[in-house]
Amino acid sequence: MTINCMSGTIFEEVEKVKSELVDFMKLHSKRICEWQEGTIKKEEYKHHRLWEYAMAIAFTNPQSGQRILDAGGANSVLSWFLASKGIHVVSNDLNKRNVANAAKNNKYFGFPNIEYRIENICEMVPSGHFDYVYNICVIEHVMEHFRLDREKSRPTDFWNKYEPPQEEWAIESRFVKSLASQVKPGGLLVISFAYATKQGNIGGNSCHVCAYMRSPEDVLKRIVEPSKFSIYGGDLDMSLVSRQHPIGIIFLRP
Repeated sequence: MTINCMSGTIFEEVEKVKSELVDFMKLHSKRICEWQEGTIKKEEYKHHRLWEYAMAIAFTNPQSGQRILDAGGANSVLSWFLASKGIHVVSNDLNKRNVANAAKNNKYFGFPNIEYRIENICEMVPSGHFDYVYNICVIEHVMEHFRLDREKSRPTDFWNKYEPPQEEWAIESRFVKSLASQVKPGGLLVISFAYATKQGNIGGNSCHVCAYMRSPEDVLKRIVEPSKFSIYGGDLDMSLVSRQHPIGIIFLRP
């Protein structure tokens, strides 16, 4: 795991938020139909997605009344958890089924402060309306949606050895720019991502499944530069990445 801010008591706060998330999931998971995360089992409480959610929340510390975009997160526990705190959440997704399930599930919660949208994140109209834009565990799948047919002919170690075609980089760059266009002045863009270890795989998955970041230079070139934002919270530090938890998160400010 890694983050671009390593100071203070942030990790104590992350553990606190993570515990709150687990309690929230325990309380509600049995009542939720077709929960995107699946049944919440004890051994899944340490899943990296919870760490990403907790890190994003702990560092930004969103408050009641603020507006948050959970980009690509329809039907995720993050949106419901934030809504339970009185935060106005817009949750969008390209997957119509995810959005439909999220709206169905929200009938159980009854949160009036969640808005669901079927939306291509690459093509969002610039708004600058959100205090925080969270994009959790999505960016590594952006190219994937646009190259499924081509992928069948690629070697399984493609992401270790080769560079994707230029049009795929352009899609990812447009994705990041679109996210940045939603952040209000003084707000933050939060992006978590799969990060390659020296062994060249991500948590045992086939290397061609996700377009993961392969180096700090990748993070700068593919996330920071297209956003035209500045890294917030300290220098980019990838030293804590491990084979077991190859996940990074970065905070960017306009």
